[in-house]
Parts: sequence; structure tokens; C-alpha cells
Amino acid sequence: MNITFLIGNGFDLNLGLNTRYSDFLAVYKTIREEDSNFIQFMKKRINEDSILWSDAELALGDSTKYLIGDDEKTRFDAVEAFSNFHIDICMRLASYLEEQQSRLPSFDNPEEIAKKMAICLNGFANGFREESRNMIQNSYITAKGGINFNFIVFNYTQILDDLLNITRSNQKHLGTRNHSGTLYQNTIGEIIHVHGTTKRDMVFAVNDISQITNKGLYTNVPDVYLQQLIKIETNRINEQRTDEKTTAILNASDLIYIYGMSLGETDRMWWQRIVELMKANTRLCVIIQQVDADDEALIRKNFLIKRNSFRERFVGFLPDDVDNKEQIKERIFLTSYNIFNEFKDIVHKETIFDFAKKKLEEELNTETV
Repeated sequence: MNITFLIGNGFDLNLGLNTRYSDFLAVYKTIREEDSNFIQFMKKRINEDSILWSDAELALGDSTKYLIGDDEKTRFDAVEAFSNFHIDICMRLASYLEEQQSRLPSFDNPEEIAKKMAICLNGFANGFREESRNMIQNSYITAKGGINFNFIVFNYTQILDDLLNITRSNQKHLGTRNHSGTLYQNTIGEIIHVHGTTKRDMVFAVNDISQITNKGLYTNVPDVYLQQLIKIETNRINEQRTDEKTTAILNASDLIYIYGMSLGETDRMWWQRIVELMKANTRLCVIIQQVDADDEALIRKNFLIKRNSFRERFVGFLPDDVDNKEQIKERIFLTSYNIFNEFKDIVHKETIFDFAKKKLEEELNTETV
């Protein structure tokens, strides 16, 4: 049995890290002496339009509207300047995220980590009312073997990888699944970063060319300038067969669990792939975790409105002529349950005293040097 998790930035936020684009851009928009004229120009645009840049990848595609090229040379100079800005923001983002990761405690108790992760993963059906839970469980009841947990990670950080690899080394804690009277061991399967990591192959881009405002400027310039701005193209030139591997994982899934992600336009291709699978596999269920999807209110109206809105949006990625959309909607479940609650707010909290002490140590070290 294969359960596939799609993991977004909500995982890192749950840990207590400040990894929103807005957190990073608040630091990035400060103009540095070494910044080129175009990078300074773009930082001013970021500062002036923080709402647009809250979805930084869409804003990146829209920002090509600032590029002007009347002839071949000026067109090339414009895309080169934009490419350098794109590289700069990626490098600074990677550095910022690594600083955030440094706030985490050392994972020096692997047994405890493995036990906590086992609680999290085996609780995938928690947080649902009886009818929904039964529908979810019935969807995979005939799937064979133990549970194989696969992870398609959209984060650049590798924190989840560390926790899962610790758990994999202590596999016994993941427990077993009883199928047809036989006990099978649950396992950690594939972990794939579809957008690369802070170390290599970072993909900071739009979903497709329609999200690039000034696409005409890329005419008669080397293909790589446009490829670095479109996710599927960037993955292709990174030569890691990411799309092929993730497609195989999704195709083999008995349940898909989306954690800490919005159904954003820059990841449209993933929602299209998943809903196409749901159309073909009439047993496949999808769980979408949303922090504000509270199902414990006295009156359920607001939850049901939100759930139905997510269902409509999800099936909206299908062509209009698909005739089983209503049946697909019934297999999309919304929950606010935090499956990774065992790891909530585990980062080091730097107190005012800690900050003052660190600053004093830095000053003393400077004087010593």
C-alpha cells in the first residue's frame, strides 16, 4: 500500500521556522552596495508591491514586464539582467533558509524522533468524522502489503529528509499493517525534492509560459534563459528525471495527502496530474490539510463552504467535458488536523538574553582579533 505525501512550506512553518516568502523578502529587499542597477530596481519594486510578491513565483513571471528590448542586443542585455536578478534572489533565498535551519535543535535522540514520526505518519486518517474516515479507509482496504510512505517535497530545506532518514534507520517504530491476516512492516519509501534544495538544482519559477508577462522578449535568445523560469523546463535541464520519478510515485499511490500547501497557480501541473489520476482511479482519495479548515465548530457551515470551495477548485483543473466531476469531489477531503503536531515549534527560541550574550561574544571576538 502506497501513501504519498505532498509536503509544502507549512511543514517548516509548523516547526517554528520563518520560511514564508514574505519573511525572506523583508530581508532581501535591502539594497546592497554590490547590487547591480537592475537588482536595485527590482528590490524597489518588491518593496513597493509586497502584496504581489506574497506569491513570489507568480510575481517573478509578472516582473518580466519591466524588460525592454528594441533590438537583438538590448533584448539580450535585458534578459541577461533579469537572469542575474533571478540567480541573485535564488542564492540569497538558499542562504536565508539555511540560516533558518540552523535554529533547529540537534536531533541527538534518534529513537525518540522515530517514535514521534511513526505517530505522525500512522495518524494519516485522524481528524475526520466517522463517515469521512470510513470512506477514506474503504478506498485503500484492498491495497496489498504494509504501508509505504512516499514524499514529494516542495521545500528547499532538507529538514524532513533528516527526520525521515532517522526514522528509516529505526524502522521498527513505524509499526505494521494487517492485510488479509498477515502482518506487513510499514516503511519509508521515496523522498524527492521537486524544486531542488538549498544546495543544488533550485527551481524558483512559474508553472508555464502563460505566467511570463513579457514572453516575446525571449525570442532569439538562448533557450536556457526561458527554461530557468519555467518549472518543468528547469527540472528537465537539471537532468535528475524528477518528473518521471514523481509521476511513477503518484501513479502507484493508494492515497494522496497534501500537507502545508495552497493550491497555487505556479504548481498547477501537480493539481492537474493528481485530479487526472482521480478521474482514472475511482478509488483514489486525496486529503488536503489546511490550518484554518476547522471542523469542530458548533455549526459546520463555514467548514463545509471551505471544503466545497477546495473541491470545486481541484476539479476545476480538469477539462470541462469530464463527466464524473461530482464523484471525484466526494473523494477530496479537507482537514485542519496537524498530522505533524509531534514536531510543532521545536526550533530554538532566541531570547533577548541569548541575543545580547551572542552580540557581546561577537564584540569580544572582534576585539581579540
